[in-house]
Amino acid sequence: MSQTKIILFYGGFAGDLITALHDIDCFVAINQNGKVDLHEEKILLQDEKTQTIMTSDQKTDYMDRHKVISCCDTKFAFKHKDITKVITCYDKDMARFYCERYFHYHPQLKTEVDYYEKFQEWQNFWPNKFPNTVDISKIFHANFLEDLGVEISDSKIKLFDQWKEFNQSTFSSHKESFDQGYGRRV
Repeated sequence: MSQTKIILFYGGFAGDLITALHDIDCFVAINQNGKVDLHEEKILLQDEKTQTIMTSDQKTDYMDRHKVISCCDTKFAFKHKDITKVITCYDKDMARFYCERYFHYHPQLKTEVDYYEKFQEWQNFWPNKFPNTVDISKIFHANFLEDLGVEISDSKIKLFDQWKEFNQSTFSSHKESFDQGYGRRV
């Protein structure tokens, strides 16, 4: 298997965490809500405007300068599908959680429902076209870090444990409110 150079994800689906677990040197901080921040130069292809301004050659040059990049540019990643790891989320409750979490950070979006539906369309079309995927529905499982296929270090374990601590309780509350009928299903 080729080395992973691109972490492709739909915004809000732990792409920055997975990128940092592949290259801990790009990690900057984790905030009190469990959002991972990376060095700005690693996230250029998350921004739609940057995706449209840069040529394919510029994107490739950018990718070649880094160990791994965090990317939401699906068409660019598809050109490099053998070195891309795609983040999926096949558990609908988990997908709703990630969409709700993303909506919290990007209130300019129309609704969480719109975002969830767009994610489902993306997930139903793109991931099966790539040879390397990781289902973050299993992110709270004991062996997720080992299954991710990265070299494990103390700093990666610490980051992952912090992320889980922040997000597992939030996810549990999210799931509990939906299970009790307090939330709306999207």
